[in-house]
Amino acid sequence: MRAVIQLVSNSSVKIVGDAGPENSTGYGLTVLLAASALDTEKEVEKTIDKILKLRIFPDDDNKMNLNIIDAGGDILLIPQFTLYGDLKGNNRPNFSKAAMKDNALKLFTLVETKLREKGVSVKTGFFGEHMVIKQELDGPVTIILDTEFI
Repeated sequence: MRAVIQLVSNSSVKIVGDAGPENSTGYGLTVLLAASALDTEKEVEKTIDKILKLRIFPDDDNKMNLNIIDAGGDILLIPQFTLYGDLKGNNRPNFSKAAMKDNALKLFTLVETKLREKGVSVKTGFFGEHMVIKQELDGPVTIILDTEFI
C-alpha cells in the first residue's frame, strides 16, 4: 500500500458537481491511500500500525512527538489509485500496478474500519468518484508511506 500523509488544520472532500454532502474533518491527517495489485490484509495491518504510531503532531514543546490518538486528531481518508502511476519510459502514467477496483475497495474499507476500531474519528472520500479535496496544511508536514519499504 502507498499513502501520502499530511498534517492538516482541517480538510474536506466532496464529489465534483454533486450537491450532496461534504465530508470534513478538523485537526488531524489527510491520508491519500492506494492499494497495489499484490496487497493483502498484511499490508493493511502495516499501514494502520504506521499511521497510528506516526509521531508528527507537536507536543507542548512544539516537538513532533505525538501520534494521532495522543493528539486527538481526525483522519480524512481518500482513495487515490493514482499513487501507483508508473512513469517509466512514459509521460502518461500506467496504472497496471494498482489493485483492481473490487479488491482496492475491499482493502480501503478494511483500513477505514480498523482505524475506527482503534478509536480514531475517520471520514472518507468517495471511491471511484471525481472529488474536490480542500485542506489547510499544518507545518507543512507530508510523509510518504510505502509498505514495500517498512
